Amino acid sequence: ARNELLSIASIAHRLKASARTIGATELADVCAELENAGRADKPEKVAHCLQRYWFEISVVEGHVLGLFENELAARQMEAV
Repeated sequence: ARNELLSIASIAHRLKASARTIGATELADVCAELENAGRADKPEKVAHCLQRYWFEISVVEGHVLGLFENELAARQMEAV
């Protein structure tokens, strides 16, 4: 179990940096908490953070899909 928590912490660390790069600050903050909880060997806190992580991922996904839809609509308008 300890190795799994350390793996989660390592992945969360990398995701934190990526989230900050794209401006997903809430996701980055959750990843930071997840990283800290994993390194501190706190499985209950990791479980809680994972729930928040999946919520924030859905928020980011919705935003990205919205950007794609806007770009597609703009290109369709240009083609008319």
